[in-house]
Amino acid sequence: MTAWVDAIGTAHTSARGEVRIVSLVPSVTELLCALGLPRGHPVAGAGPHPASGLADRSTGRLWLQAAVVVCAYCGYKALDYYTLYLVKGFGLDEVDAAGHMAAAAWLRPLAAVLAGLLADRFRPSLALCGLFALGAACALALGTVTPSAALRGLLLGEVLLSVAAVYALRGVYFALLEETAVPHARTGFAVGLVSVIGFTPDVFFAPIAGRLLDAEPGLPGLQHLFLLLAGIALAGLATSAWLARRTVRASEETA
Repeated sequence: MTAWVDAIGTAHTSARGEVRIVSLVPSVTELLCALGLPRGHPVAGAGPHPASGLADRSTGRLWLQAAVVVCAYCGYKALDYYTLYLVKGFGLDEVDAAGHMAAAAWLRPLAAVLAGLLADRFRPSLALCGLFALGAACALALGTVTPSAALRGLLLGEVLLSVAAVYALRGVYFALLEETAVPHARTGFAVGLVSVIGFTPDVFFAPIAGRLLDAEPGLPGLQHLFLLLAGIALAGLATSAWLARRTVRASEETA
């Protein structure tokens, strides 16, 4: 088998066994969504220019939604470090740790569906409050409790809960657009604004995490990273609660 060497000098052999194309599921999903879209025709002058929403009263709520997505997406970016936590905290080898995280990825559809049901039963902003609270509690536990044989089951449960909370958050946060009554004519503009701000952790999160891990390699650096995540989750909780309050107040004023 042909070997290749990664950036830290470890040699790897080519993959064996069945190779699956994991992009098939999103591709089929996109096709089904496209086939289900209504075949309407645009009407000239049907609404204001989307950018006019910048001066609208709802724009403040858009900025809050963007902040919510930033906090949630930081949690998603942090999933890259859970495998390292299993290695440094529980002594698993890299292959076993990666296998555990790959298995945890199957929580994605279940967590997203359950979060959607919660959002329908209550409100998306309230569902986000609960999920951020769960994520903050799990991150705080992972950041303060030293792994041991006696606590192995508890901490592994915290890992699974935090992973599920991240996937659930990703399944709900764009539902805020409906809760905040963003006009249909400005939906594209609103999604673009929220996305361009909300996904900025792609730019800054890895350098911050890298500095923390470089400053204190091993488990201490990872625990500091989890404490940072707990603070970010608490910020997401506060932002979601503020957004829920502003949305209720706006609905009462228009009633």
